[in-house]
Amino acid sequence: MASLSVLSDTPRELITVTGSVKPAEAGITDAHSHVWIAPVPGVSTGGPVLDDRSAIAAELVDYRQAGRGTVIDCQPGGCGRDGRVLCEEEFGNSPMALIEAAAMASLQTGAAVGVHTEKGANAERIISLLMDFGLRADRVVLCHMDKRPDFGLHCTLAQEGVMLAYDTFYRPKYRPEENVWPLLTRMVGGGLDRQVSLATDIAEAKMWSRMGNGPGLPGFITQIIPRLEALGFEPDTIRRLVGENITCCLALPKDSVSRGA
Repeated sequence: MASLSVLSDTPRELITVTGSVKPAEAGITDAHSHVWIAPVPGVSTGGPVLDDRSAIAAELVDYRQAGRGTVIDCQPGGCGRDGRVLCEEEFGNSPMALIEAAAMASLQTGAAVGVHTEKGANAERIISLLMDFGLRADRVVLCHMDKRPDFGLHCTLAQEGVMLAYDTFYRPKYRPEENVWPLLTRMVGGGLDRQVSLATDIAEAKMWSRMGNGPGLPGFITQIIPRLEALGFEPDTIRRLVGENITCCLALPKDSVSRGA
Protein backbone atom coordinates (compact mmCIF):
# COMPACT_ATOMS: atom_id res chain seq x y z
CA MET A 1 0.00 0.00 0.00
CA ALA A 2 1.26 3.45 -0.85
CA SER A 3 1.87 5.65 2.17
CA LEU A 4 1.94 9.35 2.83
CA SER A 5 5.36 8.81 4.32
CA VAL A 6 6.62 8.21 0.79
CA LEU A 7 5.40 11.66 -0.22
CA SER A 8 7.04 13.26 2.81
CA ASP A 9 10.52 12.38 1.52
CA THR A 10 10.25 15.36 -0.86
CA PRO A 11 9.52 18.86 0.51
CA ARG A 12 5.95 19.70 -0.45
CA GLU A 13 3.69 22.73 -0.16
CA LEU A 14 -0.04 23.21 -0.32
CA ILE A 15 -1.25 26.03 -2.58
CA THR A 16 -3.99 28.10 -0.93
CA VAL A 17 -5.76 31.35 -1.77
CA THR A 18 -3.56 33.08 0.80
CA GLY A 19 -0.30 31.59 -0.43
CA SER A 20 1.69 28.39 -0.14
CA VAL A 21 1.89 26.60 3.21
CA LYS A 22 3.37 23.39 4.48
CA PRO A 23 0.75 20.64 4.85
CA ALA A 24 1.12 20.65 8.64
CA GLU A 25 0.33 24.37 8.71
CA ALA A 26 -3.10 23.86 7.12
CA GLY A 27 -4.47 22.41 10.34
CA ILE A 28 -7.96 20.90 10.45
CA THR A 29 -9.05 20.59 6.81
CA ASP A 30 -12.44 19.88 5.30
CA ALA A 31 -11.39 17.66 2.40
CA HIS A 32 -14.29 18.46 0.05
CA SER A 33 -16.68 21.37 0.20
CA HIS A 34 -17.97 24.29 -1.86
CA VAL A 35 -17.46 27.91 -0.90
CA TRP A 36 -18.79 29.77 -3.95
CA ILE A 37 -21.16 28.64 -6.72
CA ALA A 38 -22.51 31.45 -8.87
CA PRO A 39 -25.10 30.99 -11.63
CA VAL A 40 -23.59 30.92 -15.11
CA PRO A 41 -25.43 32.37 -18.13
CA GLY A 42 -26.87 29.61 -20.24
CA VAL A 43 -27.02 27.08 -17.40
CA SER A 44 -30.51 25.92 -16.44
CA THR A 45 -31.91 27.07 -13.13
CA GLY A 46 -32.30 24.77 -10.16
CA GLY A 47 -28.68 23.88 -9.52
CA PRO A 48 -26.91 24.74 -6.26
CA VAL A 49 -26.04 28.41 -5.79
CA LEU A 50 -23.79 29.86 -3.10
CA ASP A 51 -23.34 33.55 -3.79
CA ASP A 52 -24.23 35.38 -0.57
CA ARG A 53 -20.83 36.96 -0.09
CA SER A 54 -21.43 38.37 3.40
CA ALA A 55 -22.94 35.16 4.78
CA ILE A 56 -20.19 33.01 3.27
CA ALA A 57 -17.47 35.29 4.62
CA ALA A 58 -19.06 35.28 8.08
CA GLU A 59 -19.26 31.48 8.13
CA LEU A 60 -15.65 31.13 7.04
CA VAL A 61 -14.76 33.31 10.01
CA ASP A 62 -16.91 31.08 12.25
CA TYR A 63 -15.05 28.04 10.92
CA ARG A 64 -11.69 29.66 11.45
CA GLN A 65 -12.56 30.66 14.99
CA ALA A 66 -13.85 27.16 15.80
CA GLY A 67 -10.57 25.50 14.94
CA ARG A 68 -8.27 27.59 12.74
CA GLY A 69 -8.90 25.28 9.81
CA THR A 70 -8.74 25.07 6.03
CA VAL A 71 -11.41 24.24 3.44
CA ILE A 72 -10.73 22.45 0.16
CA ASP A 73 -13.10 24.08 -2.35
CA CYS A 74 -13.86 21.44 -4.99
CA GLN A 75 -16.02 23.59 -7.23
CA PRO A 76 -14.46 23.65 -10.73
CA GLY A 77 -13.32 27.14 -11.68
CA GLY A 78 -15.80 28.97 -13.91
CA CYS A 79 -18.22 26.08 -13.79
CA GLY A 80 -21.25 27.22 -11.83
CA ARG A 81 -22.30 23.59 -11.66
CA ASP A 82 -25.88 22.50 -12.46
CA GLY A 83 -26.45 19.75 -9.92
CA ARG A 84 -29.32 18.12 -11.86
CA VAL A 85 -27.16 17.65 -14.93
CA LEU A 86 -24.33 16.16 -12.89
CA CYS A 87 -26.71 13.61 -11.41
CA GLU A 88 -27.64 12.50 -14.93
CA GLU A 89 -24.09 12.14 -16.21
CA GLU A 90 -22.28 8.82 -16.30
CA PHE A 91 -18.58 8.09 -16.31
CA GLY A 92 -18.88 6.66 -19.79
CA ASN A 93 -19.93 10.08 -21.06
CA SER A 94 -16.78 11.77 -19.77
CA PRO A 95 -14.51 12.90 -22.63
CA MET A 96 -11.49 10.59 -22.59
CA ALA A 97 -9.26 13.42 -23.81
CA LEU A 98 -10.03 15.44 -20.70
CA ILE A 99 -9.40 12.47 -18.41
CA GLU A 100 -6.10 11.80 -20.13
CA ALA A 101 -5.22 15.51 -19.88
CA ALA A 102 -5.83 15.43 -16.13
CA ALA A 103 -3.56 12.41 -15.81
CA MET A 104 -0.84 14.06 -17.90
CA ALA A 105 -1.04 17.25 -15.84
CA SER A 106 -0.63 15.22 -12.68
CA LEU A 107 2.36 13.35 -14.08
CA GLN A 108 4.05 16.62 -15.05
CA THR A 109 3.36 18.56 -11.85
CA GLY A 110 2.93 15.97 -9.12
CA ALA A 111 -0.56 17.34 -8.40
CA ALA A 112 -3.24 14.93 -7.26
CA VAL A 113 -6.37 14.34 -9.36
CA GLY A 114 -9.68 14.70 -7.55
CA VAL A 115 -12.49 12.72 -9.16
CA HIS A 116 -16.20 13.28 -8.60
CA THR A 117 -17.85 9.88 -8.47
CA GLU A 118 -21.61 9.55 -8.73
CA LYS A 119 -22.29 7.72 -5.46
CA GLY A 120 -19.03 5.82 -5.83
CA ALA A 121 -20.02 4.33 -9.17
CA ASN A 122 -17.27 3.16 -11.53
CA ALA A 123 -14.55 3.67 -8.93
CA GLU A 124 -12.69 0.60 -10.18
CA ARG A 125 -12.88 1.75 -13.82
CA ILE A 126 -11.73 5.25 -12.93
CA ILE A 127 -8.62 4.00 -11.14
CA SER A 128 -7.86 1.48 -13.88
CA LEU A 129 -8.13 4.12 -16.60
CA LEU A 130 -5.97 6.67 -14.80
CA MET A 131 -3.34 4.03 -14.08
CA ASP A 132 -3.40 3.04 -17.77
CA PHE A 133 -2.41 6.65 -18.47
CA GLY A 134 0.56 6.19 -16.13
CA LEU A 135 -0.82 7.76 -12.97
CA ARG A 136 -0.05 6.20 -9.60
CA ALA A 137 -3.05 5.34 -7.45
CA ASP A 138 -1.73 7.52 -4.63
CA ARG A 139 -2.21 10.58 -6.82
CA VAL A 140 -5.98 10.05 -6.98
CA VAL A 141 -8.70 11.29 -4.62
CA LEU A 142 -12.07 9.61 -5.13
CA CYS A 143 -14.86 11.82 -3.79
CA HIS A 144 -18.23 10.73 -2.36
CA MET A 145 -17.08 7.15 -1.91
CA ASP A 146 -19.07 6.65 1.31
CA LYS A 147 -22.24 6.74 -0.81
CA ARG A 148 -21.09 3.27 -1.88
CA PRO A 149 -20.21 1.75 1.52
CA ASP A 150 -18.69 -1.46 0.16
CA PHE A 151 -16.03 -2.25 2.77
CA GLY A 152 -14.24 -4.77 0.55
CA LEU A 153 -13.99 -2.28 -2.30
CA HIS A 154 -12.77 0.46 0.02
CA CYS A 155 -10.11 -1.85 1.45
CA THR A 156 -8.85 -2.73 -2.02
CA LEU A 157 -8.69 0.89 -3.14
CA ALA A 158 -7.01 2.01 0.07
CA GLN A 159 -4.43 -0.75 -0.16
CA GLU A 160 -3.63 0.43 -3.70
CA GLY A 161 -2.99 3.90 -2.27
CA VAL A 162 -6.14 5.74 -3.38
CA MET A 163 -7.39 8.56 -1.11
CA LEU A 164 -11.07 8.05 -0.28
CA ALA A 165 -13.18 11.07 0.66
CA TYR A 166 -16.21 10.53 2.94
CA ASP A 167 -18.71 13.38 3.07
CA THR A 168 -22.28 12.23 3.83
CA PHE A 169 -22.25 13.06 7.55
CA TYR A 170 -24.85 15.84 7.06
CA ARG A 171 -27.04 13.98 4.56
CA PRO A 172 -29.85 11.94 6.16
CA LYS A 173 -30.92 10.41 2.83
CA TYR A 174 -27.65 8.47 2.77
CA ARG A 175 -28.27 7.14 6.31
CA PRO A 176 -24.92 8.10 7.83
CA GLU A 177 -25.58 6.17 11.04
CA GLU A 178 -25.97 2.97 9.03
CA ASN A 179 -23.36 3.65 6.37
CA VAL A 180 -20.53 6.16 6.70
CA TRP A 181 -19.98 5.88 10.47
CA PRO A 182 -19.77 2.06 10.52
CA LEU A 183 -17.66 2.12 7.34
CA LEU A 184 -15.26 4.63 8.84
CA THR A 185 -15.00 2.60 12.05
CA ARG A 186 -14.11 -0.53 10.06
CA MET A 187 -11.53 1.33 7.97
CA VAL A 188 -9.86 2.69 11.08
CA GLY A 189 -10.02 -0.72 12.75
CA GLY A 190 -8.40 -2.24 9.68
CA GLY A 191 -5.47 0.17 9.83
CA LEU A 192 -6.54 2.00 6.66
CA ASP A 193 -7.13 5.42 8.20
CA ARG A 194 -4.21 6.93 6.27
CA GLN A 195 -6.23 6.61 3.05
CA VAL A 196 -9.44 8.28 4.24
CA SER A 197 -10.24 12.00 4.38
CA LEU A 198 -13.38 13.47 5.89
CA ALA A 199 -15.44 16.31 4.45
CA THR A 200 -18.81 18.08 4.51
CA ASP A 201 -19.61 18.73 0.81
CA ILE A 202 -22.03 21.54 1.65
CA ALA A 203 -22.99 22.68 -1.84
CA GLU A 204 -26.49 23.81 -0.86
CA ALA A 205 -27.25 26.99 1.08
CA LYS A 206 -29.65 25.16 3.42
CA MET A 207 -26.73 23.12 4.76
CA TRP A 208 -24.84 26.24 5.88
CA SER A 209 -25.47 27.70 9.32
CA ARG A 210 -25.49 31.31 8.12
CA MET A 211 -27.73 30.72 5.10
CA GLY A 212 -29.84 27.79 6.30
CA ASN A 213 -30.39 25.62 9.32
CA GLY A 214 -27.55 23.19 8.78
CA PRO A 215 -24.43 22.54 10.83
CA GLY A 216 -22.41 24.43 8.23
CA LEU A 217 -18.65 24.63 7.99
CA PRO A 218 -18.09 24.86 11.78
CA GLY A 219 -19.94 21.57 12.22
CA PHE A 220 -16.88 19.80 10.83
CA ILE A 221 -15.09 20.90 13.99
CA THR A 222 -17.92 21.09 16.51
CA GLN A 223 -19.82 17.93 15.52
CA ILE A 224 -17.73 15.53 13.46
CA ILE A 225 -14.50 15.73 15.45
CA PRO A 226 -16.27 15.22 18.83
CA ARG A 227 -17.98 12.15 17.33
CA LEU A 228 -14.59 10.75 16.29
CA GLU A 229 -13.37 11.29 19.83
CA ALA A 230 -16.47 9.62 21.26
CA LEU A 231 -15.77 6.58 19.07
CA GLY A 232 -12.43 6.25 20.83
CA PHE A 233 -10.21 7.00 17.85
CA GLU A 234 -6.64 7.84 18.76
CA PRO A 235 -5.64 11.53 18.50
CA ASP A 236 -3.17 10.73 15.71
CA THR A 237 -5.89 8.93 13.77
CA ILE A 238 -8.27 11.87 14.11
CA ARG A 239 -5.55 14.29 13.02
CA ARG A 240 -5.01 12.25 9.86
CA LEU A 241 -8.72 11.94 9.06
CA VAL A 242 -9.52 15.64 9.46
CA GLY A 243 -6.54 17.20 7.77
CA GLU A 244 -3.19 15.50 7.49
CA ASN A 245 -4.20 12.88 4.91
CA ILE A 246 -5.76 15.27 2.40
CA THR A 247 -3.25 18.09 2.79
CA CYS A 248 -0.30 15.75 2.31
CA CYS A 249 -2.00 14.20 -0.71
CA LEU A 250 -2.77 17.54 -2.38
CA ALA A 251 0.55 19.21 -1.58
CA LEU A 252 2.85 19.75 -4.55
CA PRO A 253 6.61 19.22 -4.65
CA LYS A 254 8.17 22.49 -3.53
CA ASP A 255 10.10 22.89 -6.80
CA SER A 256 6.82 22.69 -8.75
CA VAL A 257 5.31 25.44 -6.59
CA SER A 258 8.32 27.69 -7.12
CA ARG A 259 8.02 27.19 -10.89
CA GLY A 260 4.36 28.16 -10.76
CA ALA A 261 3.13 24.71 -11.77
